[in-house]
This record gives sequence, structure tokens and C-alpha cells, in this order.
Amino acid sequence: MPPDLGDRLRAARQAKKLSTRQLARKLGVSPALVGHIETGRTLPSINTLYAMATALDLSLDRLFTLEGARPARAEEQSSGVRVSRHNARPRRPGQAGIRWEGLASVDHHLRFGLLAYDAGASTTGEATPLGHEGTEYGYLLSGTLELTVDDEKYVLQTGDSFELDARVPHTLFNPGPHPMNLLWVFDPHSHGPFADE
Repeated sequence: MPPDLGDRLRAARQAKKLSTRQLARKLGVSPALVGHIETGRTLPSINTLYAMATALDLSLDRLFTLEGARPARAEEQSSGVRVSRHNARPRRPGQAGIRWEGLASVDHHLRFGLLAYDAGASTTGEATPLGHEGTEYGYLLSGTLELTVDDEKYVLQTGDSFELDARVPHTLFNPGPHPMNLLWVFDPHSHGPFADE
């Protein structure tokens, strides 16, 4: 996580003219939690961070880009093809046991990446699951994934996939014992995978 993550979140909240109480109410968390995240006393879970970023209209790719550094971009060819080289993609550690690697240009509205979870790693840790705007899609490349959406649990194995309305509180968890790798796509602008049905 960037050392100034809390400062960036606070600046974005203030730019939106939201108090910590107003943001907390939007997220369904306590104002104290928002304050602790902004001051660096608490590291947010991935779900909380997504929810905060979404509420503040922030891109996680830009949020995690170090000050002064340009975000990694795919090479654009004249034919409209973008190639993302393995050694130039954005990589960032998340909370304990979770790593993210961006697989597409940060300029595109979709977020496409590889999520790697160590055995026992969870998007929420001990926190309450949260929802956020958008739709998430996942394809399990290896390992086992326990996906909890509201109170329903789904156990996915290698080759299984999912699609979910991210507004519904959800958790991704690797019950182990091996690492889990997930091809992940997130569309922050859609309102659920079943909206058109």
C-alpha cells in the first residue's frame, strides 16, 4: 500500500465536500473507522477500500500509483491493440496474503487483473463484508475459492467462474491449503450482471 494512502483518501473525501460521518454513512461503517484509515492507524480490507474508492470516484490503479510515477500503460499499436508487458504491469500487495496484478490499461473503464490469495487470505479479514458499485467477474485459474454473497456460500474449484452484483456485500476467501489465483474483471460503471434480464 502506498505510504500516503490515507492522505489520498482524505483529500478525495474533502474534494467531494464529505465529512467523515457522511462517508461512513455511505459505506455503512463507523466514522472512527474512516478516520483511522485516513490517518494510517488502520489498514482497510480490500472490500472497504473498494467501497471507499467507489464512493469517492477514485480509480484504485491511480490511488496506488506512487506520487510522481506514471501509471503503467499498455503499449498502444496503430491497429488499436494494446499490449501489456509482464514486466511493466502495475503490481501491488493488498492486505496480508493478497496480491493484485493489473493486466490491462488503466485508461480503460474495465479493471482486469490477476488476484493471488495465499491460503487463509480473505478480502475482508475479520471485517464485515461490504458492497460497492459495479459488477465483478471471476475465473478461478487454480486453487479453491469460497465466495460468500450476502449469507450464501459458494465453493469454486479450478475452472469455475462467477459473476456478481458488487452492490451486494461479498467476501472472497481462500480456504487453502494451496495458493489461489483468480482472473478478475470489474466494471465499476455497471449496476449488476442481471440488470438487463
